[in-house]
Amino acid sequence: MYFLGFLAVLFSKKSKSKKSKVAIIRIDHLGDYLLWRPCLKPMVAYFKSLNKEVIFIGNNVIKQLFELEMGYLKMTPIWINKSKFNNNLLYRFKHLQTMYRHNFETVINPTLSRARTFDDALVWACKAKYNIGWAWTGNRYKNHEKLWNRYLYTQTCKLVNKTQFEQLSNIQFMNFVCHSNIVNLNFYLKPMSIQTNVFKKMEILEPFFIIFPGSGNNNRRWNIENFVTVATFIYQTYNYMPIICGTLNSDKNVCELFSNNFKFPMINLCGKTNVLSLIELCSRAKLVVSVDTGAFHIASALQTPCVGIFNGDFYGRFSPYPQNYTNSKSCYPQSFLAEINDNQNLPKFENFSPYKYDDVSTAQVIAQIKFLFDNVN
Repeated sequence: MYFLGFLAVLFSKKSKSKKSKVAIIRIDHLGDYLLWRPCLKPMVAYFKSLNKEVIFIGNNVIKQLFELEMGYLKMTPIWINKSKFNNNLLYRFKHLQTMYRHNFETVINPTLSRARTFDDALVWACKAKYNIGWAWTGNRYKNHEKLWNRYLYTQTCKLVNKTQFEQLSNIQFMNFVCHSNIVNLNFYLKPMSIQTNVFKKMEILEPFFIIFPGSGNNNRRWNIENFVTVATFIYQTYNYMPIICGTLNSDKNVCELFSNNFKFPMINLCGKTNVLSLIELCSRAKLVVSVDTGAFHIASALQTPCVGIFNGDFYGRFSPYPQNYTNSKSCYPQSFLAEINDNQNLPKFENFSPYKYDDVSTAQVIAQIKFLFDNVN
């Protein structure tokens, strides 16, 4: 899997720079980035205090949000299309070559569940003097790959608690890199009036709520009939109109299926939103209902009332949200909840849960919606 990286190194020459360069690599998904992004500023400040040039390598999905929030840091980002990086050999080769040519002194990979063929491959291609990442956690690497993991990273941070919320893990890693002792960071998103023209183009009227019925991961699906039942309850009880959102590549079919089965007024925006317009929509919505997707994490960060459907994978790490996120609620299968009432069972769900998303009932989701509308401002 590193053959292209080998060729990129073999046929490239490192550039010369007046300043030593530091690469910070974060190419995972939108939700992961939302739970990490406040950690970037202290890391950039730390390396700039050492007279280092910092370059951010990121997933192009978060480009617009990054430029809006982090533009003031005045970094030169490199954007990577993960789909092309995975499927287009020439595209992959060119980016691995770019990594090597930059002649980074230090490479930072803050992703806990890093991928061997993505961020690890980029780290390897950099051929930096110092590579800093998480210590192996046991959920990604086979036995013969442990030695490779130790070879690739010169410094590793050991996770304190495998079931702690992802924000806490990200702060731990940031402190490890910066030799700091920061306890709290503000992970909230500010409601944005970005003027994305979504409201004008689609003639969207308020009040509305958002349904995000799809997922890029086919294992994270909740029966479309369940979404229709929940949306019908909200429409008939509160007179809010549903807006359906999703990505064109992975969610088109489920969004169309919802549209065909929902019997009341609605708007289908599948494939018609980008990150900024989705943030604007979520900031103005009365409610967001979604499986484990970036939409749920956007709504949580905005403090928009939201209900997420989960099966228990990585319990505690990405959900449920801490108690200070009073508008964010997570629903799990009842059998799963019965198991985790015994804390001794928690380690079983650090990475994987055998339960299905469809094991979550519509009654559970509706109960959380009632609670949010009746008790939370």
